[in-house]
Amino acid sequence: MNGQTWIRRLFFRNKGLKILSLLLAGLVWYAIRGVIGITTTVHDIPVMVSVRDGMAVVSVSPEKVSVDFQGSQEELLQLEDAKVRAQLQAAIYSRKRATPGSETIPVHPGDIEGVKSGVRVMKIRPSSVTVDFDYEMEKQVPVRSDISGIPVAGRLVSAVCSPAAVRVRGPRSRLTGLALLITEETDVSQVSESFARKVRIVPPDGASALRVDPASVTLNVVLEREAGVKKFADIPVSALVRPDRAMGIEISPSKVNVSVTGNRPALDRIAQSDLKATADCCGLQPDTPYDIAVGLSLPGVADVSMVADPPSVRVFVRAVK
Repeated sequence: MNGQTWIRRLFFRNKGLKILSLLLAGLVWYAIRGVIGITTTVHDIPVMVSVRDGMAVVSVSPEKVSVDFQGSQEELLQLEDAKVRAQLQAAIYSRKRATPGSETIPVHPGDIEGVKSGVRVMKIRPSSVTVDFDYEMEKQVPVRSDISGIPVAGRLVSAVCSPAAVRVRGPRSRLTGLALLITEETDVSQVSESFARKVRIVPPDGASALRVDPASVTLNVVLEREAGVKKFADIPVSALVRPDRAMGIEISPSKVNVSVTGNRPALDRIAQSDLKATADCCGLQPDTPYDIAVGLSLPGVADVSMVADPPSVRVFVRAVK
């Protein structure tokens, strides 16, 4: 007897008994596994109800169920993972419901979705839920911003949402009285410039039954700067000269008054010592009087305008021997 013949007889002799033994072994393994399997309970599994076209779910009571799962320790440890738990849901269907009303729908083990292979659903509490139905409808609902605080600079002119209205779909009873949606609160107390940003629409009452599209809008906030005037007296006028030329310069008047116009927060930060008034004397010829416009500068300060009084000064240059 060669080796191949021996192996063939080993596998095919009493073939029926061997297959029966394998089946019995599998049944025994599942029976033992059912006895020694570990059980754990997962709470707050959401109930999702699907309905036929034209109908909508008004409410589900309760909205969540608790489920007892059985499996090996390794299999049940997977249920501790947040991502795995997020996939769990009780998906039930009511395809026949065609009119508004209530219906009690049982939740079966096969309705629990997201369960990993090897984990069994042992018990669901409660075993049924009550679902209220209504006709489905859709409408455009205006969106209004929720603004709080006072800007640190400027005046709030407008706060406009774009788009100004969004599409809301859901039960007729929920949509009939829905006239306005509000965005999440936007604090402008630390704002000094106009801006635009994405803001979320606050879910209205009965939001679980409504679908808002889009769920966020762009908020455009426009601020208007409050202009003011701040006056400074007796600002000295300095002569700008070439360093390689020695000359004597007389400036009359030697001091000017300056009016600064700008937004009030900027004006409040300006001190008299910050202002610089100059007369450009480069290129002037000796022994000749000139009327030179006063140059004004305010280092480090933007978005302001300045006017000197008088706007020009008389400059007389004397040659120095």
